Amino acid sequence: MKRSLRLALITILTFVLLRSFFLIPIQSYAQIAPKLISWSPDGNKLVSVDADGKLHLWDTTTFQPLLDIQSPVSVDAVAWSPDGTRIATNTNINDVTHISDDGLRIWNTSNGQLIAHMPEEGDSENGAGMVVWSPDGTKLASAQFTGTGTIPVNIWNAVNDNYKLLVTVNDGPKQVRSIAWSPDSKQLAVQDYTGLYILSDLSSGIPRNQLFTVPNSKIDSPFRIAWGSDSNTLAVNSIDGKLYILDIKAKRETPITTNTKDVAITLAWNPIGNQLASGAGNYIYVWDTISGKQLESYPAKTLPFAWSPFGGRLAYLGDVLSSAASRTQSLQSGAVQIVVPSPSTSELQAITQHCATPIVQQQLTTRLAAKQFSNFANDVKAMSKDQVPPACAADLIAVANALQSAP
Repeated sequence: MKRSLRLALITILTFVLLRSFFLIPIQSYAQIAPKLISWSPDGNKLVSVDADGKLHLWDTTTFQPLLDIQSPVSVDAVAWSPDGTRIATNTNINDVTHISDDGLRIWNTSNGQLIAHMPEEGDSENGAGMVVWSPDGTKLASAQFTGTGTIPVNIWNAVNDNYKLLVTVNDGPKQVRSIAWSPDSKQLAVQDYTGLYILSDLSSGIPRNQLFTVPNSKIDSPFRIAWGSDSNTLAVNSIDGKLYILDIKAKRETPITTNTKDVAITLAWNPIGNQLASGAGNYIYVWDTISGKQLESYPAKTLPFAWSPFGGRLAYLGDVLSSAASRTQSLQSGAVQIVVPSPSTSELQAITQHCATPIVQQQLTTRLAAKQFSNFANDVKAMSKDQVPPACAADLIAVANALQSAP
């Protein structure tokens, strides 16, 4: 009896061990946590990037997976082309075995094919690659975040898939922390350890390179930047946990009072409104940039996030947020959440004016005036894509439903 029991236990244990052994290589979406996220400019797609370099493309109206792209190396940054047909990725030079593995890659978003590979040279220690696509689609900017090395900013041609280096900016920024194109594509903001640089005349062989300074500035060691929609205001963080709104022309800074000393490691401006989202200390905060007041805060497991191009939804990585935000969908086995942060009637009106035809605007404004949010959502559902683009319709419906369910 004891021998039979012993054999049975050995058999069960062997089965469990073998099953565990064969399950180890099988990596589901939930097991490989994404580390980056980005919304396509038209709002119809979303890309999430895993730690192993795999890119997942999603349809944001049906929430169905579209395509997987496997990069041969890890990915530190991702950027959509304005027409949504290309994705650029960049890799930290220190993460690759061979110099030929580093640098920028351009991917076709319809079939996942590699279109171009542009290696970058440099000496980056414990860094991360950066890449941003100009909103007019003509250029790419890249750099390497580095604690010790001196890596220039590179400007690349992106017209007709002819990716070639236009200019290397050696004079000015050295240890780059963040780069961002202005919405009008005329300026590139570069934040390094010494300050904020505004690069302009980027179509010429010698771009203008201006160190932006504010007299008696209170900002300490900023390293994250985000442009406002007017191409004149910039949001920056400070090492003491505060946020500031910079007026480039007036050379003025306005503080946003924060209740945390955690440094914001992610900043994203709502594309059509006055809301700014920041990620610090496992929390996502939403701020009113006019009043400087905090609109909302909620816990998030990880901090990378992105606004939809129409400003109604926020995609982020991590667990489901608290009830303070209305969740509309979760993707990638719960690793990606899409929410409606701080919904308001004024926000719904702004989105409507941004993307709906004049006749549709009039019809929906009538619904808003009567606060008929359910009827508003049903009207949008019945409209054609010529009246309201699909991704904009998804934003309008999500915000209307959030307002309808609000207490």
